[in-house]
Amino acid sequence: MEYSDVFVPVSEHLQKYQTLVHSRRQGGNAIAFGVQGFDWEWLGDFKIGLAGLRRGGRRHCLSPLRRALYSLYLPVQKIGVIDLGDIEIPDGSVEAGVEQISHTLHQILAQNVIPVVFAENMRWSHYLYAALKGRHSGVSAAYIAPSANMGSAQEAIGEHNYVGHALADLSRELSHLSLLGCQNYLTDPNDAEWLAKNYCECLRLSIVRGDMERAEAVLRGASLLCVSVNAMRQSDAPAASAPSPNGLYTEEMCRLLRFASFSDELKGCFVGGFNFDRDHRSQTAMLAAQMIWHIIEGIAGRVSEHPLAPKPHCRCVQVEMGRENQHIIFYQGKLTRRWWMEVPAGEGGQARIVACAQSDYEQAARGDVPERWLFFLKKFA
Repeated sequence: MEYSDVFVPVSEHLQKYQTLVHSRRQGGNAIAFGVQGFDWEWLGDFKIGLAGLRRGGRRHCLSPLRRALYSLYLPVQKIGVIDLGDIEIPDGSVEAGVEQISHTLHQILAQNVIPVVFAENMRWSHYLYAALKGRHSGVSAAYIAPSANMGSAQEAIGEHNYVGHALADLSRELSHLSLLGCQNYLTDPNDAEWLAKNYCECLRLSIVRGDMERAEAVLRGASLLCVSVNAMRQSDAPAASAPSPNGLYTEEMCRLLRFASFSDELKGCFVGGFNFDRDHRSQTAMLAAQMIWHIIEGIAGRVSEHPLAPKPHCRCVQVEMGRENQHIIFYQGKLTRRWWMEVPAGEGGQARIVACAQSDYEQAARGDVPERWLFFLKKFA
């Protein structure tokens, strides 16, 4: 499938926006654009591929985000970014376009380019999930959303059950799922109980806000990140599609996105849950642009120090647990000071490396078994 068969390139009007900015480092000058006749192999020159999803009748719905993004200064580190344009979503259910759209996103992934997809509707995140699970085995998905509601996977994919459709693959294509920023009064207790029983991580808004280091460890293991602007408080994101008076602050959201994108594990990002028609002085459009900026900045600053990397820049620490032959092995990155730990993977299985916080190491050093270690021990068993 050719580029021109699925993508609508960024309009000439928006492309000319680069002549209005004042620096070569501003997005309008530093971002390349997909054009008619574009060859997929050309993507090898880029690290990040921006792509919008929209209905045919919503031709300009993503333009405010692009104008805001093009006005921002890109990170100093040299990193190739290309805006491929928009994919028009066919009429009907999400399932109707999964094969075509996920195949297109798969083409981007096949060139080792990280797709950063943005759209008004969170249900369209399923396209990126479908592409990623077709490319990589054992997808670990993280959702930043205001509720942990799953809905029914037996119904068509919608705003109320896009997480449930991903969870239908749990223990098969989907190896792990985490939800951050959830608010209890928006979450069905039955769904929260099911998630806990099936070893899905759910970090409430208060936990994320009070322990960013813990949230960073959860996000560090994600290969797919899906972010809803609805997780923000309405005063910060007035154009959220389902606004709420409570939620994350802008600084907290941007910090979480940088945490996730700084990890080598992350292979794709989705940002949705907005309607710029109701925006106030382009505040939400600028917020979404700054969210994407932090994703780009995180990817640009990546440091390869995972314990399983070819040349890991980390030190190994073995913590004795007070009983004979009982210990936990931790790894700490020499450059970023991040922590990982080994967790046994069932009887006779090879131990797995799991991201953790410094507090987990400190807890083990005091002779207490870290809760995160116990959580994954039970999950892997």
